[in-house]
Amino acid sequence: MGQIVAAMVSCHAPALFLRQPGEDPAQLDATISAMRRLGRVLDETKPDALIVVGLDHLEAFSLDVSPAFAVVVGPEVVGSFGSKQYHVGVHQTLARALLDGCLKRDFDMAFCHKAFMGHAFVVPFEYILEQRQIPIVPLFVNVYVPPLPQPHRAYQLGRAIAEIVAEHEGRIAILASGGMSHYPGTEKYGYPDFDFDQYLLQVIERGELSSLLSLSSQKLDEVGETELLTWYVVFGAIGNQCGQVLSYQPTWHHGLGVINFPLAEPLEGAPPVDPLPKAIETSAVGYRYYKFPEPGSYNLNRLLYALRMKAGERQRFVQDMDAVLIEYRLRPEEMAAVKTLEPLKVAKTGAHPILAWTAVHLVAADMRAQGLRSGSSNPVSAS
Repeated sequence: MGQIVAAMVSCHAPALFLRQPGEDPAQLDATISAMRRLGRVLDETKPDALIVVGLDHLEAFSLDVSPAFAVVVGPEVVGSFGSKQYHVGVHQTLARALLDGCLKRDFDMAFCHKAFMGHAFVVPFEYILEQRQIPIVPLFVNVYVPPLPQPHRAYQLGRAIAEIVAEHEGRIAILASGGMSHYPGTEKYGYPDFDFDQYLLQVIERGELSSLLSLSSQKLDEVGETELLTWYVVFGAIGNQCGQVLSYQPTWHHGLGVINFPLAEPLEGAPPVDPLPKAIETSAVGYRYYKFPEPGSYNLNRLLYALRMKAGERQRFVQDMDAVLIEYRLRPEEMAAVKTLEPLKVAKTGAHPILAWTAVHLVAADMRAQGLRSGSSNPVSAS
């Protein structure tokens, strides 16, 4: 019978790598130190595999297809961040067991043999997994392309994973990679909801994880916490365990949390079923910051995805912006917004905020490298 021997959640802020101006180095160092403590938990518990529940910043997937949940079943995953490249082996037997087991339990789990590992995965690779030869199972949760899975559904997925682990042999660790409060690509960037972070941390420390099922994905969007959907998978897998907050850092744009759930004994099987608590009231406007991408904006988002993922497309764009905009059949108002190279203006014409943020960031960097003026005075960063 398989066992869950370690459970943990962590942020994945690219600022930990980039050290942009305006960041407090002491906050970043404290976060990295806490993440490395999670690595030592892996040393102590000696898992045979690590399930990494991460998310996609519209890199592995795009508006062509954006699954609610997906598992990677190929032999290896490849990720990158800047000049760093990562190759991590996949525990294919467990990955296939999760895929089959989830489908048997009425979860329509998508799967892929290859998927780009963005910073939601490679930051934990760098500071938690490090050089440890532990095969992983990467699992994606859609947290940015509404409609999103509801928290109770992610929680139920965690329960299903615990059941499948119990049917499988081996010692398994599970790690969720996600925020706390932040609003990348929106006008709220720079104004995280730190009060809501504190509420969450208190609930986690008391071990009242199932009480968080009162939240909806719309409410998480409102408070900058949609990345918490990855955490719900861990919550569902372990039940109402008390969390140990190893670090919480309220940076100017992001709450950085690193939490371990010390398990007195390895967990065998799913935790007890808890009734759904009464829902917390949400805004009548639904998703406020990350909205459903209207089909009319598809060409704009297709261009931004290409600029984010393909250096050659960025080069073409920098050399002849007008020709590329015409080729992608953008509408006049979209062309005008893209030419400003200001993410918020691009997002207001229908672009997904994450795509607007990351694509403009990379284009501006390429232009600076070539000695060109980007024309934008707005700071650009990633989530």
